[in-house]
Amino acid sequence: TIIVNAFILGKGGAGGNGGNATNVSANAGSAGGAGGTALNLQYDVTIDNNSEINGGGGGGGGGGGAEGIQVSGKVSTQTVSGGGGGGAGTGKTQSSGGSGGSASGDGSRASGSAGSNSSQIAGGSGGSGGSLTSAVAGDGGDGGGKGAAGSNGTAGSGSQNSGAGGAGGAAGKAIELNGNSVTYTTVGTINGAVS
Repeated sequence: TIIVNAFILGKGGAGGNGGNATNVSANAGSAGGAGGTALNLQYDVTIDNNSEINGGGGGGGGGGGAEGIQVSGKVSTQTVSGGGGGGAGTGKTQSSGGSGGSASGDGSRASGSAGSNSSQIAGGSGGSGGSLTSAVAGDGGDGGGKGAAGSNGTAGSGSQNSGAGGAGGAAGKAIELNGNSVTYTTVGTINGAVS
């Protein structure tokens, strides 16, 4: 019998990195990492869950970069913005938020901000994408809560090139059965799949 009086929580997924942008391109944000499994069974068990068994939250996806041209009268200026990093998913082992996307090249540039790290209580917030006229980069998605997937990053919006937002990471399982069976004396709180 497994008796749970505190909690069992999987590892949180890392946040995806924001998309980089240059004068000629805007990259997509990267996907957030998957959350980890809380309890991995090797044989049939009985569980007395007086507290919580939760899969790790998935990391948020990175925001897409953006590249454009700002026109003011007869003057044209290139604008380049990096995407925001995704927030990390909730986890017993906290993960890092994704880095903000860089903005490089001539003209006006605005890099994205990094996503926040997670805690055992909540996922990290996604970072903001750089924002300039004709080049508004996407924000990073928030990290998932206990047993929840991360949010997708948003796409950039540039008059010349736009990067897609990265996908949020999958939620971790609460219990990985591996073909075994589980019987509950007390079910308690379970967030995440049992399969």
